[in-house]
Amino acid sequence: MKRRIRILLVKLICGLAYYSGVIGLWRRLFPLKGVCILFFHQMDRIRFELCLRYIGRHYQVISMDDLVDCLMGQQSIPNSGVVLTFDDGYRSNVEENLPVLKEMQLPCTGFLTAGLVGTEQVFWWDQLAYAIRHTREDILILNGNDYSLRNKIHKEKTLARCLALLKKVPEAEKTIQLNNIVEQLGFKKSTIPCDNPLMTWEQVVLMKESGIGLGAHTLDHVILSQCDPDEQKRQIELSKDIIETRARCRVRHFAYPNGRKEDYDFHCKRLLRDCGFDSAVTTEIGTVDLDSDRYALPRKPMTANTTVPVLAMTLSGMMGSIEFEY
Repeated sequence: MKRRIRILLVKLICGLAYYSGVIGLWRRLFPLKGVCILFFHQMDRIRFELCLRYIGRHYQVISMDDLVDCLMGQQSIPNSGVVLTFDDGYRSNVEENLPVLKEMQLPCTGFLTAGLVGTEQVFWWDQLAYAIRHTREDILILNGNDYSLRNKIHKEKTLARCLALLKKVPEAEKTIQLNNIVEQLGFKKSTIPCDNPLMTWEQVVLMKESGIGLGAHTLDHVILSQCDPDEQKRQIELSKDIIETRARCRVRHFAYPNGRKEDYDFHCKRLLRDCGFDSAVTTEIGTVDLDSDRYALPRKPMTANTTVPVLAMTLSGMMGSIEFEY
């Protein structure tokens, strides 16, 4: 309930500031310094198109390649610049978002979970979401604590708590806990449907041929700071090799799974450099300037809750950064 109220309040404030012209005035008086990297997640075509049309009218959209070339000193960095990205490799990015990007001729980079592309595997968070939202159980017991599942609001609250908890545990333990949760709720992992399928390699090639840049997002979407050095290297190196081989293109950029400061370390950055990557993006909030670390570039999210007024407020910097769960 609190989250819903917060979202409604944010949308109300942003709407008032947008339609009254306050955001437009602020944007002209205090233009964006540097470049904002946006990452969009699970946005339907209509919402995505509305947001991109706003960006296209008021900002300079550049590619990840152009941004990183700026940071490497090959070009001057533009002000009021925006870079478009997406993570994971969901098929919806091809079906919902690619037609809009092609029509508007805007550059974008997709970071692919290379070991899962072309498979029917379901990401662990999608398995968790399906089990919690579709269960007939009233209570989930996890780590000795009871979590209510009595109604839709309780289920969404429990889902958010479980996601936060599981992101913090090592992969082996995460698998055990996920199995426990799914079975408690009356399901088996093997029977959970693939509601959010991943791209095929044919679709990846289609994206590349349509002008979408391709980046790596590990093999299996593991959180790198929870892996030993050998596994970090395997996840980084092979994800690059697989995409370059299957899509026949150079892969310069990387996105850290989950992407918070605690999810990667100095060793990861060194491995990325050694493997031939020129940059890496996070989910830490911020904008990019010439002083930014190329291997820890901040981004801002665009989600199913992002309206044009919310996006306008986020890019203007009037309220700092507006971040909804995604």
